[in-house]
Amino acid sequence: MDEKTITFNDIPEAMNYLITKMNDLEEMIRTSAFQQPDQNDWFNLEELCDYLPDRPAKQTVYSWVNQKKIPYTRRGRSSSS
Repeated sequence: MDEKTITFNDIPEAMNYLITKMNDLEEMIRTSAFQQPDQNDWFNLEELCDYLPDRPAKQTVYSWVNQKKIPYTRRGRSSSS
């Protein structure tokens, strides 16, 4: 829909456009909410320590996980956050 001033007569068309867009967004959210992260999207502990600029110790990362400062998952188990 073009950017223009909407008149009273344009309201039904504008509403139809907005409803269609909202339905599309809802469907995108619904389908993406149930997708499991790809195993390759996760760092293992060593990769995370190497990736972070300050190169934290493994114990530091374990502490962040324990404090729920970062999300984590264990291989073969349900994810936690």
